This record gives sequence, structure tokens and C-alpha cells, in this order.
Amino acid sequence: MNRTLRRRLGLFAATGVLVALATWQWQHDRARRPAQLLDLEPTAVRRIDIRFAGGTAHHCERRRDRWSCTGDSTAPPDEGWLDDLAALAATPVTDWHPASAFDPRKLGLAPPAIVVRLDDHRLEYGDEAATGPFRFVRVDGARIALVPLAATPRPARQAARVAGP
Repeated sequence: MNRTLRRRLGLFAATGVLVALATWQWQHDRARRPAQLLDLEPTAVRRIDIRFAGGTAHHCERRRDRWSCTGDSTAPPDEGWLDDLAALAATPVTDWHPASAFDPRKLGLAPPAIVVRLDDHRLEYGDEAATGPFRFVRVDGARIALVPLAATPRPARQAARVAGP
């Protein structure tokens, strides 16, 4: 076996080892953290409470696959908006940290800009991250998740009033 062939075989073996180690690390990291914000299916959410800083609170419940809300509004609830809020449970998480590792004021969590309660889970939305299009979310007071900025809850659309004759 000549020297060139031995070098190529050695390089091929080293590359195989590196690929195997990278695959193992990826699987290990993926198994250590949940892929979504809550271990809850969006279709299983039965109660949603949401409050925006400086705004009113909304309290809604799903009964027989229809949403009903309590509050000052007499307009029917925006089913699409409530389904979007329920879908927050399945928000992909980029990274997890213990809540004790951060000062909540530095993340915009004291007080949070938005508080969403999905059944018995409390989600507190803070500031945008400086590292990219992400937002800090404190989950049940114990952990901080870094989630895509696009998964930020939006306010409900106001129903347009139609003037009658």
C-alpha cells in the first residue's frame, strides 16, 4: 500500500469519526430539551387568558370546539386569534435556561409585556434578544425560553361596526 492511499484512508476514517461524533452530539442536544414551548397540544387548550401591558385582559374558554369570552365586548370572539394563541403551546424553542440565571429586568420580564395563560401554564413575554429575531419567554416562572420573534402574541382585531339603516 503506497503512502498516498494510506493518507486517503486515514483522512476518510477521521472524517467518519467526526461525522459520527457530530451526529451523536446533535441527537444528545435534541433529546435534552423539548422542541416546543409547552408539552401541550394546541387543540387540547381549553382556557386562554391574555393581558397586554397597559391593555385589558381577555378570558376565553373553549366549549364544544367553540370559543366564548367574558369581558366588556359583546362582539363574538375572534376564533382565528384564539386558535393562534392556543398554538403558542407548540412554539419551537431555540434554547432553554433556568429563570434564576437571569435578572428579569434585563430581559423585559419585570413586568412582562404580555402574559398569556394557556390552561394551567403561564407564559410571560419579555424583550427581543440582541442575538437575532428571538424573544425571551418565562415559562411557569421556572425557565426562560428563547423563541422566534414571529411567535409573539398579537392583539385581537377589533370587530368593525356596521351602521344599520
